[in-house]
Amino acid sequence: MIQEVTTVSKKILIVDDMTSVRMLVRMLLQGEQFQMDEAVNGKDALEKIAHGVPPDLIIMDVMMPEMNGIDCCKEIGVRYPGLPVVMLTTKGEESYVEMAKEAGARAYLTKPVRRIELLVKIKDLLK
Repeated sequence: MIQEVTTVSKKILIVDDMTSVRMLVRMLLQGEQFQMDEAVNGKDALEKIAHGVPPDLIIMDVMMPEMNGIDCCKEIGVRYPGLPVVMLTTKGEESYVEMAKEAGARAYLTKPVRRIELLVKIKDLLK
């Protein structure tokens, strides 16, 4: 008897206040075995995580209204230790990179990001 093997897809939460960016990230990850959900800011992300199945990875912008990515990343580290956060932002200055790392971000990529660069980071963090 052959046993059926099921592939469990990883869940990714895309957090950005711009709809176009969330759509772009979805397009970049199209064809991969990821379940994707979206949030419009850090506050929305924390609510979605608390009231649903926690994601395996978060892709998040730095600058957003209500709760920015740095503050959200710090809170994620407290509430969900080990949950990897990838910052994806236009803010490429070293000060933002340092703030993100201090907040617990595991990777920092600048927009526009290439598909292969994003996939390599995600797959590395999901190992």
